[in-house]
Amino acid sequence: MHEILLLFLACLLQSVRSQEVLGLELTPDENILEWEPPEHIKKNYPYYFSGRHDGSAIWILPLGAWPIDTMTSDEEKLVSKHFDQALVRISESAQNSSGCLVIIDVESFSFFKSNFGFAFDKAKSVYKTISDSDLKRGWIVNANFLFDVTWKVIKLLISEELVKNIEVHDEDDNRWRATITNWIPKDKLPPRYGGYANYTPEINFGFVFLIQSCHYAAVRGVDSGLSRTFKMDTAILQVQFDKLRLKHNKSHATC
Repeated sequence: MHEILLLFLACLLQSVRSQEVLGLELTPDENILEWEPPEHIKKNYPYYFSGRHDGSAIWILPLGAWPIDTMTSDEEKLVSKHFDQALVRISESAQNSSGCLVIIDVESFSFFKSNFGFAFDKAKSVYKTISDSDLKRGWIVNANFLFDVTWKVIKLLISEELVKNIEVHDEDDNRWRATITNWIPKDKLPPRYGGYANYTPEINFGFVFLIQSCHYAAVRGVDSGLSRTFKMDTAILQVQFDKLRLKHNKSHATC
């Protein structure tokens, strides 16, 4: 089974390398930071700037919760640009520092949810946008077997030096929370990653952020596609972006 998956992913990698999959390489937009994603893109594909520690910008990307399996072809182009914009923000926030601290949560990564062509194409965007010096430390958490296999192929698309600064932790391994809090203060993290219950991101590039959770699930909304709801230990809490004081889309605040 493992060999079949690796063979499949290797074939897909070759297709991506020959640019036959999606053609969604880094969006050629010099003013990409001025671009405002549609509301439904921000709502369903959130990520967060969590402030700085010792000069290093802290980013949280819950990519496993992004509903890439339901994207239409038009939406796929928007999500591609949204992701490219996130990469540029991360890269720029690393300037004049020792690099960024980035948490990527891939919980719920599955065959049924995964758009492999899109994932590998965006891995190429990472390679083209994020330099080795941009990343101080990265954590990919809640990785299951399928992601582990996929990661073996994605690593071939990004620089070896970048890979060295990324830790991958399985979903059954709870030690990563202690590792992350050795690098990032708890007041800069939600409880899901070892932080505090009163956590609020400094800038929320989306509509919903995690306050108190060990597990979360994306559920289908009745009026706007997939909305993000996070399952709590004691309650379900959803926080809307328009309630935040920081309106990054109006001020274009620098991270």
